[in-house]
Amino acid sequence: MSGRTKKIARATKTDREIVFLCLATLHVLGGVKVIYKQSELIAELGLHTSVYSPNSLGFSSQWFEHNANIRKDHGLNKNTTFMVIPEVWAGRFGYELYNQGFKYAIYVQNAYYLDAALKWGHSSEQVKQVYENAELILSISRDTSAMVSMIYPGLDKKKIINILPHVSDEFAPGRKEKIISYMPRKLPTHSKRMAFFIKEYLPEDWKLVPIEKMSAPETAAIMAKSSIFLSFSDIEGIGLPPLEAALSGAVVVGYTGQGGREYFKKPNFALVQNGDFRTFTQTISDAIKAVDEGLLECKEFEAGRVALAKKYSRDKERARLADFVSRVPMSE
Repeated sequence: MSGRTKKIARATKTDREIVFLCLATLHVLGGVKVIYKQSELIAELGLHTSVYSPNSLGFSSQWFEHNANIRKDHGLNKNTTFMVIPEVWAGRFGYELYNQGFKYAIYVQNAYYLDAALKWGHSSEQVKQVYENAELILSISRDTSAMVSMIYPGLDKKKIINILPHVSDEFAPGRKEKIISYMPRKLPTHSKRMAFFIKEYLPEDWKLVPIEKMSAPETAAIMAKSSIFLSFSDIEGIGLPPLEAALSGAVVVGYTGQGGREYFKKPNFALVQNGDFRTFTQTISDAIKAVDEGLLECKEFEAGRVALAKKYSRDKERARLADFVSRVPMSE
């Protein structure tokens, strides 16, 4: 950002704007979708907000539908712009914005990637300064908040706001089939091995369906039909695919990714420790039998799904974002 900083610092706004820095990528990344959707929700609260990709100005993600305002210029002003910086850019952009006197929050969607802030040549001490001088820290899960507090013990915990994501209403139960779905892009070596290991335990009327190279609506359609979903989440702030599958009425078997521990509860989820293929195979076999015996129709299973829908709803997310917005310094 050094060569770009002067361009970014031009004053063009007279009112406070909340600007989300965001990676410009053609890949499917849940964290990118969360940023776009939360920017949308803040706009609904009546504030001026935008998504800004500084190295690909005007970039707008196309793999999901959104109405986020996309910033098409570099004109930011430290007196009128409040920046929201992703944790991986706390060094790359955060340190310069801090030195220029911008007010900002850091959005931590994966505390296990905090060290990625160092790869742009900044020291641990410089990144620590960025965190300790942030107005606020947004956190995607309880696990993420705990990790941030552990890594930066001097950080004022009152700055941390848990912002739970919401899951789109398109992820809802459909007419169930004997389908076990999974996403090969998540720990591809594990998913490939698991697909091999389960073959001997897969009844003839059941089938494995990989979810790959599909749009969001296509993914939702597969999950709606799936009775079982295999989770290969790995060191994530919070894994969205397992949540989407559970809200689609499937029983989820597999890894929590750490952040998912807050929702991995029976009977909707069956926890397997990362890399424990023997238990994974047996647990899938047990889940098949349970589904055949009516697990998906039992009251406890539906009650678990409904509770998840309430916790990760658009209304709950909006309320958390309203709390965030109320704490943003809106004027000098």
